[in-house]
Amino acid sequence: MVDIINNLYNLALGLLAGCVILLAATIIYVLGVIKCCKKHIILSEELEKIKLRNIGSEEDI
Repeated sequence: MVDIINNLYNLALGLLAGCVILLAATIIYVLGVIKCCKKHIILSEELEKIKLRNIGSEEDI
């Protein structure tokens, strides 16, 4: 009986550890996606500014 309880306890700890590792990996992944999206937004804004400058310089000619 003690063996069964010990095995269930070890199984529960293993599953809990797996959930914690999975949660940490998910958080790191989401933070990476957010970081990538911020870079994309900044680059898009810079590209738009460059396009506007080029349009303005073409009108001056």
